[in-house]
Amino acid sequence: MLNLVRYVKTDPATYLIQYRKGKVRRQGSGLSFFYFAPSSTLVSVPLVSVDLPFMFAESTADFQEISLQGRVVYRIADPLRLSGLVNYALRPDGKGYVSDGPDRLNDRVLNQVQVAVRAEIAPWPWPRP
Repeated sequence: MLNLVRYVKTDPATYLIQYRKGKVRRQGSGLSFFYFAPSSTLVSVPLVSVDLPFMFAESTADFQEISLQGRVVYRIADPLRLSGLVNYALRPDGKGYVSDGPDRLNDRVLNQVQVAVRAEIAPWPWPRP
């Protein structure tokens, strides 16, 4: 027999959104509820802080090679907005994400850090005012 009615339970560090017919039906952190699986899509966005170490090799404005190393910490402040930008939809069995978008979020954050660092150490045009 098919299991059409399912139960979901999340911890307080997970923001869960239930979509039905293209509209948000329920949303919040730490939710638990029964839902009709064929007509629902669940989106699960983690709210925990993520700690990412980085190390970049860059060139300065006077062509000197330098190594930068550090750590960036981020936390998702607007999970509903992020779920519209990155696909956080869960698979029908509820185990794992449909796409690899959530796994690539760390790379996107590190790319933005590298762009900001590059803008500070190698300004264009020369010389720096």
